[in-house]
Amino acid sequence: SGGALRISATCARWWKAMISGREALRRIVGPLHDAERVGDGSTCEVWRVDGRVYKVFRGSLHAMDHEVCIATHLQARLPQYCLGFESPVRRVCGYTVAPMPSIRAMDLFECFEGLRVSPGTVCRWIDGMSRALSALHAVGGLHNDVKPENIALCSDDRIRLLDFGFASVEGVASLGQRTLHGTPEYMHPRLRTRRHPYRYNRTTDCYALAKTVWFFVEPNVEAHLAVACFVRMTIGRLERDHGATVRYDWIARLRCANAD
Repeated sequence: SGGALRISATCARWWKAMISGREALRRIVGPLHDAERVGDGSTCEVWRVDGRVYKVFRGSLHAMDHEVCIATHLQARLPQYCLGFESPVRRVCGYTVAPMPSIRAMDLFECFEGLRVSPGTVCRWIDGMSRALSALHAVGGLHNDVKPENIALCSDDRIRLLDFGFASVEGVASLGQRTLHGTPEYMHPRLRTRRHPYRYNRTTDCYALAKTVWFFVEPNVEAHLAVACFVRMTIGRLERDHGATVRYDWIARLRCANAD
C-alpha cells in the first residue's frame, strides 16, 4: 500500500504540473492579448495570436517531429506553394510550440464559410490548388490529407498547402503504408476498404483535391455548372482507377470542356 501511495502522490504532482496549451503558448510568446483557438488536430491545437498562427503540439513527440521535419523541408524548398514552420520551435512542460510563417493566411474553409464564392474565384482557387499539388508531387511528396482546412489563401494572393502531419517526401520522411490516415470525406474509396498495405499515391491526393473543389461548388451548383460537371467526371474517373494517370492542368481542361 505504501508503494501505491507513493505512485498516487507522484501522479498527483505530475497532474498538478500539467498546464494547458494556452498557458504553454503564453510562456513562450508572452501576453496573449488577442488570442483565438482556431483549430484542433489529433495531436495539436492551432492558435492565432495577434494575427500570427502557432501550432501547439501535445504529448506525441513522434508526430511533432514528423510534421516539423516535413513542413520545414517543404517551406524551404517550395516557399511559394507550402506553408511550413519558422524557427525557433520551442518546448515547455510537455508541449511544443511551432510558429507558422509571418505571412497572413486563412484556410479556404474559413474563407468560404458564409460566403457565396463566384465562379471566377473558384477557378482561381482550382488553379492555385492544382499548381501547389503538382509542385509537391514533383519533389516526391504526397500530402495525404488534402481538404479545404489544409489549403490557405495568403495575403500575397497565393494558394499554399499546409498541415503536413500525414505527408511524406521521398528521402525525407514517411508515415509508412500500413497506417490509415487522412479525413474520411476526402479519402479515396479504395483506402476505406481497410486492406493492407494502404496505397497512398498521387491519385489519392488528386481525388482529395477534386472532392475539395466539389465542397466549394456543391452548395450552388447552378452557378458553377461547368465546374461541377467537370469535377464530377474527374471524381468518377479517379474512383474507377486507383492508379489513374493524374494531370494538373485543370483550368485548361475546364476551358476545353466549356468550349465543347
